[in-house]
Amino acid sequence: MRSAFRAAVPLRPVSTARLVIGMTESDCHTVSIYLFKLFLEEQNIAVLNLGACVSLERMFEAANDFSAQAIVFGAQNGHAYDDLIGLQQCKKRYGSTCPIFLGGNLTVGAEKDRDAVDVFREIGVDYIVSDFESFLSIFLYLTSPKVPSVGQDDSAMLAPPFVDVATELSGAAGPISIRLSPKDL
Repeated sequence: MRSAFRAAVPLRPVSTARLVIGMTESDCHTVSIYLFKLFLEEQNIAVLNLGACVSLERMFEAANDFSAQAIVFGAQNGHAYDDLIGLQQCKKRYGSTCPIFLGGNLTVGAEKDRDAVDVFREIGVDYIVSDFESFLSIFLYLTSPKVPSVGQDDSAMLAPPFVDVATELSGAAGPISIRLSPKDL
C-alpha cells in the first residue's frame, strides 16, 4: 500500500537550473540535441530545446524569455564558425552574461584544425565540449554556490585551478585535450 506522503514527495530534488539548447543556424540535425535534452532532463535541468536551424537572435531571445543560465549550441555539419560569427554582437545586443557552450562536429573535414578552439573563443564561445558529461561537470560548477576561501570576504570565491575541456579536434597525433584556467575562459 502506498502512503499519501510518499506519493506527494518528488522522486528527485527540484532543480532551478535552466538551459536553452539548439543547433546552429545552418544545421538541420536534431537527434543529438534531442538526446542531449533527455540527458539534461534526467539530471533535473529544465531545458528549452529550440531544435534545428536556430538563429543567434532566436537563441538569445529564448534565453532571455526562459531565464536561462547557459546557452548551448550544437553543430553536426561542420559550419559552426559561419553560423556563430555574430555571437559577440548578439551577446552585447541582448545584454547576455550566460556562458555559451558549443559541441559536436565543429569543422568540415576528417582532419580538424588545431587552432579551432582559439577561433571559437575569439567569436564568443566560452566552452567547447565533446560529450554530455563534460558539459554537465562544467555547468554544475558554474551554477553551484561558491564558498569564500579562508581569510577572504564573500566576494572572493574559490575556483578550481583549471577546467578540463575535451574538444572534438584531432590530428596526426590523435585527440587533443585542452586544459584551460577559468581566467583563460
